[in-house]
Amino acid sequence: MQQCKPDPIFTALPPATVAASLAAIGIVRAQPEIRRELLEKVRFFKERLALGGFKELGPSQIVPLIIGEAGKALAAAEDLKREGLFVTAVRPPTVPEGSARLRLSITRHHSLEDLAMAADAIKGVLESPLLRG
Repeated sequence: MQQCKPDPIFTALPPATVAASLAAIGIVRAQPEIRRELLEKVRFFKERLALGGFKELGPSQIVPLIIGEAGKALAAAEDLKREGLFVTAVRPPTVPEGSARLRLSITRHHSLEDLAMAADAIKGVLESPLLRG
């Protein structure tokens, strides 16, 4: 008798995951203002960063700031941590060599004041001579 091996392509999601996904879709449909509020905050944050010369900030609430060298991305993340911001440095092998970046995620729970402070702190850290040189 041969043993049947499960095919990972056809493995079902856990019921809790399906239920949470359906609930999330229901919330999005019933409360479109939540999404509008998030998108407005994302626009505000990206515009604030653009004033500092940052471009190509992506289409979503996940904002990548391309740094280049992995060491510089790590240093920037540490500097921002000292400023009170939790910013993730994403580096190879997750992204191609030479394209290390800071990854920020905006939520609708961020205040405009917090987003302005974060954008200003990011501009200040990334304009420092140690990271520019």
